[in-house]
Amino acid sequence: MNGVFTLSYLLNVVCVAIGFFTFIKLVSNDVYLSRHRILPTIAGIITVYDFYLCIIPFVHSQDTVDFLQLLCDMCALVIMFMMFFYFLFIKTPKNVAVIITIAIAIMISLCVYDFIEYYFGIPKQVDGDMVAVIFVFMSSIIVELKTPSKAYFDRIDIIVGRYMLLAFIVAITGYVLHDYFLGMDEIRSVAFAIDCVIFFWLAMSNRIEDTATILKSTMFNRTDRPIALVNSEFYIIDANQKALELFADGQGIGFAFEDGTTESKFVLAENMVKRERNDSEYYACERWYRVHYAPVQEGPEVKGYIISAVDITQEHKEATNAKKETARKSQFLAQMSHELRSPLHAIMGVSDILATKKDISEKNKNLISNIKRASENLLELVNAILDYSKLEAGKFEFTEKQYDVNANIEDMAYSTLLNIQSKPIDFNLAITSSYPRYLFGDAIRVREIFQNILSNAVKFTEKGTIHAELSFDELDDGRVRVDFSIADTGQGMSPEQLEEVFNEYVSSADGEETEGTGLGLAITRQLIAKLGGSITAESDGISGSVFKGYFYQKQCGGEHMMERVLNRRTLLNPNQGFHGLPEKVDYVYPRARVLVADDMRINLEIMQQFLMPWKCEVITMPDGASAIEAVRENHYDLVFLDQMMMPVSGSEACKKIREFSSVPIVLVTANSEENARHVVVEYGFSDFLAKPILGVKLQEIMEKYMPKDLAEKNDSETVVSVVKRNRQNSSVYQKTLDTFVKEMQPLLLNLPNYRKNDKEMFKVKVHGIGGVSKQIGRETFAEQAQIMEMAAKSETWSYVDAHMDEFLNALCEVVEDATKELTQLAPNGMEEQIEIIDSSNEDVTDILNELLDAFDKYDLNAIEEALDKLEKCEKNQELMALYGTLREAYDNLEYEEGTQILEEYLQLK
Repeated sequence: MNGVFTLSYLLNVVCVAIGFFTFIKLVSNDVYLSRHRILPTIAGIITVYDFYLCIIPFVHSQDTVDFLQLLCDMCALVIMFMMFFYFLFIKTPKNVAVIITIAIAIMISLCVYDFIEYYFGIPKQVDGDMVAVIFVFMSSIIVELKTPSKAYFDRIDIIVGRYMLLAFIVAITGYVLHDYFLGMDEIRSVAFAIDCVIFFWLAMSNRIEDTATILKSTMFNRTDRPIALVNSEFYIIDANQKALELFADGQGIGFAFEDGTTESKFVLAENMVKRERNDSEYYACERWYRVHYAPVQEGPEVKGYIISAVDITQEHKEATNAKKETARKSQFLAQMSHELRSPLHAIMGVSDILATKKDISEKNKNLISNIKRASENLLELVNAILDYSKLEAGKFEFTEKQYDVNANIEDMAYSTLLNIQSKPIDFNLAITSSYPRYLFGDAIRVREIFQNILSNAVKFTEKGTIHAELSFDELDDGRVRVDFSIADTGQGMSPEQLEEVFNEYVSSADGEETEGTGLGLAITRQLIAKLGGSITAESDGISGSVFKGYFYQKQCGGEHMMERVLNRRTLLNPNQGFHGLPEKVDYVYPRARVLVADDMRINLEIMQQFLMPWKCEVITMPDGASAIEAVRENHYDLVFLDQMMMPVSGSEACKKIREFSSVPIVLVTANSEENARHVVVEYGFSDFLAKPILGVKLQEIMEKYMPKDLAEKNDSETVVSVVKRNRQNSSVYQKTLDTFVKEMQPLLLNLPNYRKNDKEMFKVKVHGIGGVSKQIGRETFAEQAQIMEMAAKSETWSYVDAHMDEFLNALCEVVEDATKELTQLAPNGMEEQIEIIDSSNEDVTDILNELLDAFDKYDLNAIEEALDKLEKCEKNQELMALYGTLREAYDNLEYEEGTQILEEYLQLK
């Protein structure tokens, strides 16, 4: 026995003690950071390794000694790999999971290989330790080189990272010295003991503890708010002292825990969750508490709930006092309002009587009118105060009956337009869904809700737009949900104003240009709340405000109406001749090619805009001859031909195309339906499209003649948004007007020339003027153009000559009217500002000579520059017409025509 207790043995015992105490220190604390949780395992395996070395001297059986030696080698191998894993956790290289998987496979394989060699007594063929050392050493070098140099954890953990790297190097060094140089087990034991000392020091200095977890635990236990944690089955996981006092001791809310202990079900939490009664209020120990639950989820699965309670005793007292104060204030306001109404009615009545007296002077009548107007405004304010007092006191009642939704909405829109008056504001009210014609509710209060918001928008918007949207959703419970959004481009609201915008007696009015009592939106909010809805306001403080909300009405059956848009044009000019894009597009044809031929650019642009919803490729041609060649040389799926074109009409073009193609061809004509049907049959058209173009009719033609194999379901938007459609219609209409003005200006100059030199062209142009005039709603002038066309076709040139000046003057008036309408449609200044150049600075004749030279030389840059100069000069009507003709020649690449026009003009001058 004396030979057993050698210095080497005592060293192993010391190593066992170091490893054991390190292991105990590490496992006694459960709040290590996740990257350090492998340390207790490493310390434990080191302790087992040293323990095996300590008992080997006491074993007399060689087989047992060999087995224990095998276990020691396997422990050493595992320790080295565990240190390598720890090194990987420190460096966290890319593909760390792959590296760990390979390392584990090698470690297990080497352990199994050593065991098989021992069990079967097979001599070693492969040095497993060498394989392990080479793999770990080379992998560590590669990871170190490939992983960017940086602090191993965060700024606080740099020291930890460095010490862990040192421990890894010590373990590898001890392993190598033991196997290949000194061959002494004590070498590995000492190396592992040094690692344990490093671990122990890090644990004692608290450098590897999860400080965040400790702080959270401390905060959880010390907070004044009762907090309990329950699992998904509502059994208590943990609860702080405040929660135990409130929920479990019978003096608080009272046995909220099933048996009053933290090992039972939290019955209160279970009831709240299952009944969806979050933020319920309870009275206990002469205090009020609001109990809240928050689910904790991992993906779709609920893992548990956090239950907390807040003392709301003071808040409850304040709410009770506020209710009493509100009731007293409402009673006073109601009494005051009633007292004011009687004298106001008397004043208004006397004003009406005096206004009818004949012996009252005009000056006094104006004074009486002012008195009447002021009385009406004051009565409106008194009524608002009375309504508000009723709402606050809870005595407000709705007078419900069946009402016409259409009439109600139109009244609102008309009132808004009247309020706008001459302000440059573009107002639109869009109903974006189908809706029942009749609803059951208080129509006056519904109108009041919208009128309050809209009048506010008009009041604070000087120019720009006011856009309102309504949608209706019929529910299964017999109600209709009405959603609304009202946006304006007014002065907007600051964050402070947004917080108080629905409070009573709060107004954004500045007291000078705008007036306000601050009751309208407060009443609106309460009315909406009474109807089961809510309202919110949004604003960035610069570009206007948006009010959004919803409320409910009752269904009462009857017919349904389609979505629609109300604005200045549809309300004040319902007979406008411009017809919008189709309401519904079920299929689009992005692979289809459509040809449109017309000798007037405006008609080509109109067709391009109308065909946009079908997303097909649109190719335009300026005449029938070009259309014939285009169909001959290319494939088209549908062709639109205008009837009146020069030099080849649409009818003649169709007849030629039918000689070699069966492509569907649609006649576009301003003639009567009877005439159109005759032309379709005689010349081989597939169908006809009357001017002005109706979106619904165009949709029928597209669905009938476009190839079915090219149709693609319009999944993104089966029904075109009515708001988007309205904007498209507005864009199409403005574009049409703009093109009309540009194309008609040169015709003012050229029509008399066509009458003298090219009668057929005169017929075509007059026909085109009539068709496009219908398209933009100028029906009276369109009829005048149609009469002029009939006179030309019948060769009654005496009539044409006698009425030419009258016709040109009428055309000039239509152009001026269209120009004014363009300005009205763009209240924010969409028209381009043109710099006026005094003609004294540069002679117009010089510019025209420059332009002539540029056209003659086909110098595109020079043409563009000269045209810009001419555009900026002061021009009379003749020069305006000349400029339009030259610009058209340039756009159409007709440089020879531009040269000829300029030469003739300059010769006349």
